[in-house]
Amino acid sequence: MDNFATEPLIRPYPCFLSKKGKPRIFESSLKLFIIQFIFDVVCYYFFMWVVLWRFQEFKISYVYMSIFSGFIMALVFVIRIMVNKKRLGIINSKRFSLQKKPR
Repeated sequence: MDNFATEPLIRPYPCFLSKKGKPRIFESSLKLFIIQFIFDVVCYYFFMWVVLWRFQEFKISYVYMSIFSGFIMALVFVIRIMVNKKRLGIINSKRFSLQKKPR
C-alpha cells in the first residue's frame, strides 16, 4: 500500500493563533469541520452581500442560505480528509510517511 499523501493533505490548516500546525490529515475531523464551517459561512455571506444582497433589503433567508452552504462545503471538506485517512490507513502519526512520492 502506498503511504504517500498529496500536498494539500500535508499542508497545515491555516491557524491565526500559532505559526505551527499539524498537517490536515492528522487534525481532528470535528475541529476541521467547525473551523471550515465558520469560515465558509462568513465568506459566503460576505461575498453574496458584496455582489447581490446589499442592493436588496435584508431577509432572514440570506442567513439560512449562508449556513446551509457553509455546512455543505465543510462537510465535503471533512469527508475528503476522512476518505484519504482511510485510503492511507492512518490511525496515528507513527505509521505515516511525509516523504514525497517518487515520480
